[in-house]
Amino acid sequence: MEPDTVLGDSSLIPVPEPLTIMVTPCTEIQGPPEAYRNQSNPRGALLVANYSSFDSPDSKPRLGSEADAEHITELFRQIGYENTKTIVDATKQDTGKALLEFRNEKIHAEVDSLVVVFMSHGAEEYMCTTDGEIIYDQEVIEYFNNVNCPALKGKPKYFIFQHCRGKKEHIVRAYKMIDNKTSRKISVPRKRNRRELSDVYVCYSTLPGFVSYRYDVHGSPYIDRICRVFMEEAHRKEIDTLMKRVEKAMPEAQPTEIRRLGFKSDFLF
Repeated sequence: MEPDTVLGDSSLIPVPEPLTIMVTPCTEIQGPPEAYRNQSNPRGALLVANYSSFDSPDSKPRLGSEADAEHITELFRQIGYENTKTIVDATKQDTGKALLEFRNEKIHAEVDSLVVVFMSHGAEEYMCTTDGEIIYDQEVIEYFNNVNCPALKGKPKYFIFQHCRGKKEHIVRAYKMIDNKTSRKISVPRKRNRRELSDVYVCYSTLPGFVSYRYDVHGSPYIDRICRVFMEEAHRKEIDTLMKRVEKAMPEAQPTEIRRLGFKSDFLF
């Protein structure tokens, strides 16, 4: 892929300005009964997983993803989250081990919320690990459901998934860089106990069936916009308003998706 400066029509997916994380501090804490409690120190635990290189020659390196990982980690650190776990270019087995270790951290009983960020190649419902195996988005979420992680029951859990969810293009350009992986037809059970999952807010960088764009120096437009909006507004706006502003700030060529799974109240950082 060509460098950022020679992309086709950069007016459709504009090259972002250099990003320095400087979060506006919170001076007034809002909580129950209108919102989830989120007043602990630290606010919550943070896991950031980034897969930038892959064993298979068919999977191109995700250049620029290191910038995304650095920016999103620093963003939530300044907001008040403790970066308890970082996963970098891990195999599926090592990813599962890291998720188990993170889930069992004592910090979850002491804090009020959780943030989990996963970035990789992928398809509609799953991502790729460095060894070419796959892990489902829902599988990551289920590690922290009310049964598997009772310490987080009733607490807001915020998931960000930055990966392609198909091969369809939002736009047609001469040059592009996408987080895409050849789709595999795999049958998985769909039945779930709904009582096991609540207070979950899931954000996807793109729509089902579509690619997710990324620059090879600056990272992805999605992570960039989350950082910029949260830096300016997270000290006084709840999550729905923040993510609406992220959507509004995104290039029209890349719409996003939000899923609220038993998410009952406002969530302020």
